[in-house]
Amino acid sequence: MIAMGLIFRGYQLGDASQIAIFEYSLLVFAAGWSFVLFGQTVDRLASLGMALIIQSGIIIAMRSQP
Repeated sequence: MIAMGLIFRGYQLGDASQIAIFEYSLLVFAAGWSFVLFGQTVDRLASLGMALIIQSGIIIAMRSQP
């Protein structure tokens, strides 16, 4: 509940295009923790999706620099 409240607050304070990428980064961290805690792995398609999430975050961060 606290995390969702912070995401809502982030959408109020920041640019939605930047906040959305960080919200989707949750999927990358969830996959990492599922591997650490339960030994579950991800397939190629999920790995490609995570790589695209990371790449889009990098592109948006570079685009917003003055």
